[in-house]
Amino acid sequence: MGYFRSGCSTETDASKAVEQIYDAVIQDEISLIIFFCSQDYSLQDISKQIAEKFSGIEVVGCTSSGCIGREGYQNKGIVACSFAAEAFGFSVQLVPDVQEFSYHLADELVSDLKDKINSSWPEESQASHFFALQFIDGLSLREETFTQILSTALNGIPLLGGSAGDDLKFQHTYIYCGGKFHSNAGIVILGETNLRFQPFMIQHFLPTEKRLVVTESIPEKRIVISLNGLPAAVEYARNVGCTVEELNSEVFASHPVLVKLGDQVYVRSIQQLNDDGSLTFFCAIDDGVVLSVAEAEEIVENLEREMNKVKLRVGDLGIVIGFDCVFRYLEIEQQDQVGLVSDIFKKNAVFGFNSYGEQFSSMHVNQTFTGIAFSSEVVEDDGWSSCIVI
Repeated sequence: MGYFRSGCSTETDASKAVEQIYDAVIQDEISLIIFFCSQDYSLQDISKQIAEKFSGIEVVGCTSSGCIGREGYQNKGIVACSFAAEAFGFSVQLVPDVQEFSYHLADELVSDLKDKINSSWPEESQASHFFALQFIDGLSLREETFTQILSTALNGIPLLGGSAGDDLKFQHTYIYCGGKFHSNAGIVILGETNLRFQPFMIQHFLPTEKRLVVTESIPEKRIVISLNGLPAAVEYARNVGCTVEELNSEVFASHPVLVKLGDQVYVRSIQQLNDDGSLTFFCAIDDGVVLSVAEAEEIVENLEREMNKVKLRVGDLGIVIGFDCVFRYLEIEQQDQVGLVSDIFKKNAVFGFNSYGEQFSSMHVNQTFTGIAFSSEVVEDDGWSSCIVI
């Protein structure tokens, strides 16, 4: 399997699950192991088993709302991938409190990461060889600020990431670093490689003429109280053609709203309906923001087409680290297309998880499939090509 070895397990016993993962991913000279897991496990047991089996190897990861492994979508269990030191160098830093993350701390963090990785490439060519990943507590409400600050400090190094999940319970999400799980925390991973790679963001929604203006909100909690001067749930339901009583995760997944920033539109997914008729969002929201109700392209055709574009840029794929919004999964499930999308993921060597939000460059986004694709073989250094935004 070249420079990547991935594995998955649906064993309910943590010891057996980690044993299966170990057998699948172990190789000589591992630079890093990344894993994603369900909270059906005792996280204490998972931590213990990983520390024992992978002693001396750096391991990072987070909890999920579903995984993507060698067979495509996997609702439960654990998935992991190891990266060979022959093709990759990594340095990892835990941010123990994302609420306190600042530009000063980000500059120090990025400087430390670069020192640890001890790159053989000069500063001016690092964007051609370097990339950054982040995993963050998906209920911290700090993804926008964290991502913007970190992206600025990275100064052109492409940044991708995902928000940890908890199987749509919306109670507690965790990231894993240094042998234990952490809440209200983030991980930043700086990577360098001699493989061609391509960051990308794929979404399948287009704006309609239906407009929703946020007329009252609680920005720090991502809560919208009113839209167009009316109770938020009432006005949203009217515009998507259902009753307030019918609002649920499946409706929110099928009918997100969009915000336009410059020439690009971004999805703003609704997390849940609250008892008082307000709506909680997955992304930042504020008074005066103009939203449009979205209409969807056919999701399977869209994904197939856009992954073909990624392959045209990268060549034969070794692995794709992917962050797939949990609401995309719900929409795909509603349309009975889980098998078709899983086939596309298998064909494109996708490894990842269903997230509570995705990070791309300086943006925290929703309802996208965002990731980074790596070629299967070392190629002539032709520089890092532009990020794809689909």
